[in-house]
Amino acid sequence: MILFLSQLLMGPLMAGLGYYFWANPPKKINKIYGYRTPRSMKSQEAWDYANKYSAFLMCMIGIFTSAVQVLAYLLYDQVTAIMAGGAVLVVCLIAMMIYMEIQLKEKFDN
Repeated sequence: MILFLSQLLMGPLMAGLGYYFWANPPKKINKIYGYRTPRSMKSQEAWDYANKYSAFLMCMIGIFTSAVQVLAYLLYDQVTAIMAGGAVLVVCLIAMMIYMEIQLKEKFDN
């Protein structure tokens, strides 16, 4: 049960971190935290855009993951609910990274 409850906190934690970084994005390009890819670190403008937008998307992914986790918990057994929540989170985060890189390429690679 403790494993399931800790798994159930992944969505709210992701939403909370996304909100925090959306409200307080890293000011300068750094190698410690933020949305750090070669494309996002090419300029301060790209850095600011990538960090603000990816944090917003991370918040939305956290909310969506939370909804999926609660729904899966109500409809399926504990193991299936854990797997569904984890799978949704991973797929959404990968999709977010791909989407962000496409946005950065279109907006800043001229």
